[in-house]
Amino acid sequence: MATAALNYRVVEPKEPVADRVPLLLLHGLFGSNSNFSSVGRKCCETLGGRVLLPDLRNHGQSAWDSDCSFESMADDLIGVLDREGIASAVLCGHSLGGKAVMAASLLHPTRVEGMICVDIAPIDYGGESADWRGNQAIKAAMAAAPREALGSRKTAEEALKPVVPDAGVRQFLLQNLLPDEHRWCRVASHSRPRPVNPLLGTAAVPTMPALLLCPPYPHCCCARHARTAAVPATPALLLRLCLAS
Repeated sequence: MATAALNYRVVEPKEPVADRVPLLLLHGLFGSNSNFSSVGRKCCETLGGRVLLPDLRNHGQSAWDSDCSFESMADDLIGVLDREGIASAVLCGHSLGGKAVMAASLLHPTRVEGMICVDIAPIDYGGESADWRGNQAIKAAMAAAPREALGSRKTAEEALKPVVPDAGVRQFLLQNLLPDEHRWCRVASHSRPRPVNPLLGTAAVPTMPALLLCPPYPHCCCARHARTAAVPATPALLLRLCLAS
């Protein structure tokens, strides 16, 4: 299984704390490493440890690959740790990134000191779910936007409005716009990420600390799907959890 060369940033602490385990923060679908920039800096300052901010494969400035399985995404994360000479780290992933973190904890348990998954549960949501159909519609709208509309945020936003009525979601998607090149940066692969290999179900249950955080939306994650009770996720809470790990 080929490992994609991920684009990533490293935030270094001004006052490093000895033996502090690094933290890797991973964005979700349609996102990039910029989504966690402010939280990453705050965690770095407070924890006194390195914070890694990668782009998932087929997102941001990372390489594109037709293989978009969670297993491959997990291997990519370990590749980042290898490039930085890091033996193990705390992995925190949001949404799609959370699934990649779950896979990494199963495939590479000795490299994961702790796991934090935000807005996602260890279940199969199904390719026919309303949320996934909405994601597919968004991808289609971005792909259908005419090249001339991608020269500015204003015209690109107008092109998205018919399919994406929520202004906040449009602003989030516009982070992927490269107006000088009249195109989107790599947003996502053309297909739904393949579920984690069923054979992983026979793997030993990871023993590292694990926390599942969710917003007040039951379709994202709920207590019956989690081994620990779900609690509202906020940047402040994320920071406290990182400090406790």
